[in-house]
Amino acid sequence: MIRVAVNGIMGRMGRLIAEKVREEEDLELVAGFDVLEGEIAGIRVSSPAEYGRVLSTTPVDVIVDFSTPEASIKIAEIASERGIPLVIGTTGFSEDDLRKIQEFSGRIPVVLSPNFALGVNVFWHLIEEIEKYLGDWDKGIVEIHHRHKKDAPSGTAKKIAELSRASSVHSLRIGDVVGDHIVIYAGEGERIELIHRAQSRMAFVSGALRALRWVAGRSPGLYDMRDVLGL
Repeated sequence: MIRVAVNGIMGRMGRLIAEKVREEEDLELVAGFDVLEGEIAGIRVSSPAEYGRVLSTTPVDVIVDFSTPEASIKIAEIASERGIPLVIGTTGFSEDDLRKIQEFSGRIPVVLSPNFALGVNVFWHLIEEIEKYLGDWDKGIVEIHHRHKKDAPSGTAKKIAELSRASSVHSLRIGDVVGDHIVIYAGEGERIELIHRAQSRMAFVSGALRALRWVAGRSPGLYDMRDVLGL
């Protein structure tokens, strides 16, 4: 049995992960943190001020974090001090934040990914393959998310830009779109378009659960979802 704590448990992703963890026979939800008070999936939600106390008194095997950069760094530091593996799906980190996560991963295993959907990670792999042959073509990225998403471009789009070396990224925040990413490669008289559409957040939840099972018992280090999938 893997005992799981969720940071950002009252958010869209945190809530879905907590509910899914409760359904799984090999997982147990033992703690949840959020700035919003309440109860979810049968547990009382603790505030970020209680990170230290709760993690000192409650046995936790893996922490799953879908919160904010500030909250993520705080719980990552405490997790590293207590030797608790960590799965981070939070986006919008600064370069300094990422350096801190790299430092923490010297003491605990950390899976850090801007997108846990299995299809997106294969999507990234395909982009790497296309770059081997069409890296000199013109390229651009369009990403679309719901109106409440705060960061733009999305973490997924930033990863696509890194892999494709595309300098043009266009972000739209409209409606209730879960997440669309379109990559366009344009050559002389032809073009290729790669599209990934997330139709439900359960695509991210399934990947996050796969990551938390994988990271439990791993050696310290900084991993991503493609390590989890063996890509």
